[in-house]
Amino acid sequence: MRCVVCGAETTITTTKPLPGRWRIEHQRVCFRGHKFRTAEVPVQMLADRREELSALRGVTAAIARFHRDCSIAQDPRPAAEVASEWGISYARVRQIRANPPPTLEGDRFAKIVSAALAAAPTQKGQ
Repeated sequence: MRCVVCGAETTITTTKPLPGRWRIEHQRVCFRGHKFRTAEVPVQMLADRREELSALRGVTAAIARFHRDCSIAQDPRPAAEVASEWGISYARVRQIRANPPPTLEGDRFAKIVSAALAAAPTQKGQ
């Protein structure tokens, strides 16, 4: 897999299976030192289609949280105002701003996220 920041080849530094969540999380690093995580959902771990959809919803939710955190970290408004807009606590906004998500140059990550969201099945009523 290529680095989402610079496009260089990456290696897996750690692999962590998440119990009960049907996925394996890999920590990757490229030779330039960029670190990021990827999630793998092996088909053998899924008993049926419902578990597959559940795993896909979990990955999609993680992507949405990442986008939310990026927006919050870059928002110059007071934390109380941002918290009420996003429906989260004031303390969580302060945590996100104290430890912002890594910034990604270019739109390479946006293309990856768009492809993942396009592949996600939509539910009626949402």
